[in-house]
Formats: sequence, C-alpha cells, structure tokens
Amino acid sequence: MRIKSAPSCADSQARASNLPVIERLENRRLMSASLFGSFGSHLPAALVPSVKKSVSIQITNTGDAPAAGPVNVNLYLSADASLDSGDVLIGHVSRNIHLKPGKHSAVAVGVNVPASLAPGNYELILSIDGTSTGIAGSTPLIAVAPTAIQVQQPVVDLLANIIELPLKTVTPGNSAQRAVVRVANLGNAPAKGRATVTWYLSTDTALDSSDIIIASSGSMAIHLGAHKTQDIQSLVTLPAGVPVGTYEVLAQVSASHGINDANPSNNLAIGDSTIDVVNVAEHRRGSRGRLVEFDHEECVGIDVGGAVLAAGGVLWIDDNSGDTGTSDNSGALPPSDTTIDPSGGTWDSSGGDFGSSDSAPPPDNSAPPPDPAPDPAPVSDPGGSEYSSNGGDF
Repeated sequence: MRIKSAPSCADSQARASNLPVIERLENRRLMSASLFGSFGSHLPAALVPSVKKSVSIQITNTGDAPAAGPVNVNLYLSADASLDSGDVLIGHVSRNIHLKPGKHSAVAVGVNVPASLAPGNYELILSIDGTSTGIAGSTPLIAVAPTAIQVQQPVVDLLANIIELPLKTVTPGNSAQRAVVRVANLGNAPAKGRATVTWYLSTDTALDSSDIIIASSGSMAIHLGAHKTQDIQSLVTLPAGVPVGTYEVLAQVSASHGINDANPSNNLAIGDSTIDVVNVAEHRRGSRGRLVEFDHEECVGIDVGGAVLAAGGVLWIDDNSGDTGTSDNSGALPPSDTTIDPSGGTWDSSGGDFGSSDSAPPPDNSAPPPDPAPDPAPVSDPGGSEYSSNGGDF
C-alpha cells in the first residue's frame, strides 16, 4: 500500500483556487576541471643565452571533473610580476594530460634565452592554458616563480693544468715521452672550437722568447661545457743541442676557431717538478747492450747506477736488465770485480753486474795498451844490501 503524505495548507489553497503548484528543486552542483600550476623545487639560479636548460613544472587538477586534452605551457622572463606583451618567451611545450580530480603531472619545459636579452635579474612567469585546447571548465593560469632569475653574459674561461710530465731525466734524441695537459672550462658557456698545447723548457716559470719548444699537440677539436674538462696528450722529444741543465716545464694552451677565452692569463701551466737534461750520444753496440759516452766536462758528477762519472766518463747500459756501469778512464788499477772496456779504461761493476760469471765481458777489439815503464835500477842501502821498488821489505 502506498501512503501519501497529507497535502499542505498551501497546496490545498492552491487547488481550491485552481492556481499552478510550484515544486521545490533538489540541490545541483556544476562539475568542472580546474588546472593549477607550480614550479618544481630546483629552479636554475642563472640562465645564459645560447645555453639550454629545463624548468620543471607541476600541473594539478584542483577541480571535481577529469581534465583530459592538450594544454599549452609557456615560460616568460619579465621585468615585473605581470605578464604583458613586452615579456620574452623563453620556453614552450604542449602536452596531452588526463588528470582525475586531485591528481597532478610533472612537465619539463626547455628554456633558451635569446642572445639579444640584456643581463640582469628577471621574474620567471608560468602560463598554463587548457581552455583554448578544449578542456571544459579550465581557465588560463598565471604563476610567478618564488625567486628572480639572473640572466648572465656567456663567458668561456679555459684553465690549463699539467697532470703528466716526461721522466725527470731526459736525453735529446731519445724516444718520445708522453705529457698530458688537462684543460678545464671555468666559464658558464660551452667552449666549442680548437685548441693547441705547446710545451716548453724554461730556466724560470715565465714564458718568453728564450724558452725552448719541445712538443706541440697540434690543433685539437674541443667541446667543453661549463665546468667540464678534457685531457690533451703530446709526445715530447728533445731536439738536438738542448744545453745540459735543470729546467721548468711549461705548457701553453691556445684557443681558436670560435673560442673567445675571457681570461688567457690562466692558460699557462707549470709542472710541479723540474727535469734534468743530460746529453748522451750512443758510441757503439755490443752483446751486452750500448756503450755511450758523456759530453766531456758537461756531465761531471752525474750519478749513474750508484757511481759518479768523472770527466769524459763512459757509461755501459745493459739493454736486457737495465743495469749500468761506468769507466772513469783514469788508468788506475781495476778492483777485483772489473773488466776492461773497449776504450782502454776500466769497468766498475758497482753500478751493474759486469764481470759476473753468468755472462761474458764486452769484446776487446782495441789495440793492447803500451807496456808500463821499466822498474828503476836497484839501490844499495847503507848496510850493503840491495832492495827493489817491486815491493817487499828492505
């Protein structure tokens, strides 16, 4: 049985007077999407013309209906916090979104500042528009970044640092040795072009026309982003005629082909240790290795294999073991563990293993030395006896 409620007094009066009855409507709410935009937690502290970066944006649907369709996201640089026609567009992206109420999505917007924009501080303004692309109920949104963005002039600043030097002792004409310079870009813009590293020997730490060029890397292509490094290798061979001595090693980086280095003063690198130049010429080769001779008085006192060379000394280098021996050409009697070298002097095995039983000494192809002077005539002592200078007691 269906029970009807009793008619109200107003209804009874309306029916009695034949007036129309107006019924009360239920409460209704219009459902719509609403987009809200905000900046990510890591905004770039500075922007540089021609240097691409990205800004993270978060789009949230704060409405009560799904937001589905494309949205346009734009970023502007402005002298104030109001978006107008004078502001500079630096980034744009269009994304298809499908966000339920209360959900959000992250969007990365690439930015590129035009070179014509003057350096200075600017407001970063975000514009999100879904209305023009068909998202019902959404309205264009404008948001301003919490901190200003600094636009900087692009700068390239190359820094040279020697990270690998030739051996401490080098000889003109010997095999090439590796030397390496690390080039760093301290600037805020990429260094793209070519660079050459030139190596010098110098008697001081200042580069001048008297310094001796010992190597060059040649023109090398480099592409260094801000705060990036690149190693450039060279092969060092000392030219003939380099004076014997101790030298500083300098490396100069020269940039070209579009690289405008703002600070050339830090392009010169100085080695953290000196190198000694020793002039040694190969004399002959034997079964044990090479026999080499130092240049006259220039290398007196050079320590080779534990022995010190005298003037005009000769050095034996064992190619197999790396051992060395020396001859001072003094004519003195050899110690027990020595052999005779081809030039007539004596080999001192204190710097190597010469005279040992496991290998033969160098061949003696030279003429025998002259006979020593004859002994003096016998001399009589006061007691009538004779003695000789050959040795022994009187």
